[in-house]
Amino acid sequence: MKGLAHAVAAFLAFALPAPAAAEEEQAGGWLLRSETSASDGRTLVIATQRAVGAAGSEPTYLTVRCIAGRTEFFAGTAGDWGTPRRPLKVSWRVGRDLEGESSWDVSTNGKAAFLSGDVPAFLRSLPEDAALTIGVVDPSGQRQETAFPLAGLSAVRARTAAACGWTP
Repeated sequence: MKGLAHAVAAFLAFALPAPAAAEEEQAGGWLLRSETSASDGRTLVIATQRAVGAAGSEPTYLTVRCIAGRTEFFAGTAGDWGTPRRPLKVSWRVGRDLEGESSWDVSTNGKAAFLSGDVPAFLRSLPEDAALTIGVVDPSGQRQETAFPLAGLSAVRARTAAACGWTP
């Protein structure tokens, strides 16, 4: 039996692709991580920026990711933003020149809101030398806002665009 177990282990070591090592780098305030999927060969990119001092239902992090060839942008909280899979009004502002408000989809655990629509176009519209302020109204009716510096966003855009097949 010991010989059979050894043979199976040896076979699996050669037959199954080894998981690729993840690459991590710091780009401004972003932690940028990428790895190649062992199952389909696609590149997974995840860039996250955490807000210093944010708590409760305030936006506490931003994430840009390319997963299965799809680009996603979402804000998350340590608190709760309401009923999962319901739209949440999210406002965003960059300085005084660029602002908007739209309905974002709330994650299944109620702790993140995903931008709907053309995420690459939204990412291309953001300058690197500014801060992005994300605002939400939490379930208690309180407005919560956090500003995230965008330094390093060009590296995030470039890596995400390369993995998802769009022009940064």
